[in-house]
Amino acid sequence: NLRRLERKLKRTIPQAVERHLRQALAVWADKVVSTAEAFVPEMSGDLKNSIGWVWGADIPDGAISIGSVSGGGGDDLVITVFAGNRDAYYVAWQEFGTKAMEANPFFFPAFRLEKRGGKNRVSRAIKKGLAEGAR
Repeated sequence: NLRRLERKLKRTIPQAVERHLRQALAVWADKVVSTAEAFVPEMSGDLKNSIGWVWGADIPDGAISIGSVSGGGGDDLVITVFAGNRDAYYVAWQEFGTKAMEANPFFFPAFRLEKRGGKNRVSRAIKKGLAEGAR
């Protein structure tokens, strides 16, 4: 029984939590991306097409990041939402404005709108993973 408990605490529970956490973070990132795409001012479509997310912190050249959200544990549970690339290098000008242009924020408002739902989703995923792993 001690070996079984040790296996659950060291392997089964952490694996179940990580699996559910990965899924929750990916769903949250998809929601932030779709909300930002809905808010973005669209002219050529380059900026809208440049919005995305990746596991880790490696974003395209010319992109800005909302920041990274970590599920805890290690670098493999870090997700980064970004906008911009070589074609849409003007993302910061659009988001924050310039002397000659008013700001048209779309990126950070989308993050703020989805933030609470993301936190709740992550909390539920952790609880679900703990319950599944403990069985």
